[in-house]
Amino acid sequence: FAMEYAEKEAGRKQAEIMLREEKDRIKTILDLVGDPIFVKDNDHRITLANRAFYDIFNMDEASVIGYTLVEAVPENERHHFLEVDRRVLDTGISDLREEELTVADLTRTIITRKTRFTDESGKKFLVGSIHDITDRKQAEEALNDANANLEQRILDRTIELERNKQLLEETGRLARVGGWEIDIKANSLYWSETTHKIHEVEPGFVPDVSTAINFFAPESIPVISGCVERAINKGEPYDVEIELITAKGNRLWTRAIGEPYCENGEVVKVKGIFQDIDERKHSEQEREVLIGQIEQRSSLLEATNNELEAFSYSVSHDLRAPLRHVSGYVELLNKRFQSVLSEKGRHYLDSIADSVHVMGALIDDLLQFSRSGRTEIHQTDFEMNEIVKEIIESLAIDSPDRKIEWVKEKLPSVHGDEAMLRLVWTNLLSNAVKFTRTRKKAKIEIGVQKENRELVFFVRDNGVGFDMQYAQKLFGVFQRLHPTEEFEGTGIGLANVKRIVLRHGGRTWAEAEPDKGAVFYFSIPNK
Repeated sequence: FAMEYAEKEAGRKQAEIMLREEKDRIKTILDLVGDPIFVKDNDHRITLANRAFYDIFNMDEASVIGYTLVEAVPENERHHFLEVDRRVLDTGISDLREEELTVADLTRTIITRKTRFTDESGKKFLVGSIHDITDRKQAEEALNDANANLEQRILDRTIELERNKQLLEETGRLARVGGWEIDIKANSLYWSETTHKIHEVEPGFVPDVSTAINFFAPESIPVISGCVERAINKGEPYDVEIELITAKGNRLWTRAIGEPYCENGEVVKVKGIFQDIDERKHSEQEREVLIGQIEQRSSLLEATNNELEAFSYSVSHDLRAPLRHVSGYVELLNKRFQSVLSEKGRHYLDSIADSVHVMGALIDDLLQFSRSGRTEIHQTDFEMNEIVKEIIESLAIDSPDRKIEWVKEKLPSVHGDEAMLRLVWTNLLSNAVKFTRTRKKAKIEIGVQKENRELVFFVRDNGVGFDMQYAQKLFGVFQRLHPTEEFEGTGIGLANVKRIVLRHGGRTWAEAEPDKGAVFYFSIPNK
């Protein structure tokens, strides 16, 4: 019995040594990968996560392993993540999707890959990776300590060692990350299965240290040669992005990471990974081209807008002089020839005077529209309540005979140009007063909807409304949905509102029904 126990104890120790070495090797490789990787058990508890996974949730290992982490995700996202995980665990069908992840009020666009793994004991695990726009991260594994008798512990260690190898290969396939190792003394090179796939060679192919350099693109050879030389001679690690030329002649962007290992002060091995980043690199190149095109078009658009602004200002300014002449002569005719003019003649003069007044208002609005596009924005923190209160009081003085019910919520303070936003409220509230003129009792509501990234203000009235098929015309220059005989105006006020809100980084839109009122909205980024 003693001999049998000793043999089992020796086997257990050997298994623990092999497991520890395998853990160190896996940990070294996984921590070099940039993408967060995680493994969940059938109850959604995290059993494995790498350093990148802890970093993305700003937690340490003790706060992650054994927990579900649902509290770290906003409540509106929890059900979705748990539902996908449960489906993968129950069906065994892998899942690949683009989605949103919010951590510490920061929302990221991510690609998640999830697949089910079943070990020899029948336990189900979910293996997943998270990939954002720029970072690639790899998974690290956590080992569960078994508290069983001696024979069961040896069996558990053996099963776990095999599962670790399978998990490593699985996560490598998910993130297209392959391991490699140069043994300097033996002058040998080891490639993992995924590394063989990245280079598009058969798994049985044995790479040679001296000829493996030929897999790199000509322009990449000096870079990788220098990195490996410094790693061997100076013990310097490296992390570079270079192009490979695979065995099939395909060019492939990879991230090459190398880490030297020393014994007695001498580098004896260099270990690392190859990560397929070809898709990301091509996306970055396409994005750079698109950014260049956008910048060029933006410059042209800005130049065109400046020319239009200058033209609008010049035309509006130059129209004032002849308009003053017309107004002056109409006034002289009324004064000096009042007695000799017929009733029809006086009617003609009144019509000319009215047209001159409308033209003057139109020029004033055009100048104001032009200035709102050229004036520098001076942003401060100020109270919306005070502005709206002052405008309502002013409108009440201008319409003393009107019965208007004002319903106003408490509005938050904002960060913006106070003078410009005062003009926005003036236009919207005066429009509400104007288009409720036909109602015996007008009702105008003012409020705000607080959303994640913006504050949405609205003005609702019970006026004449409009047909939504013409809504796209509302915020254009000179666009009107009602005849001037019914409601006065130049058709520039809402265009001015849109321009000012747009310069603050916001949006404008409206909703209405004919003869059932309208609601006008504008948003301001939430400070």
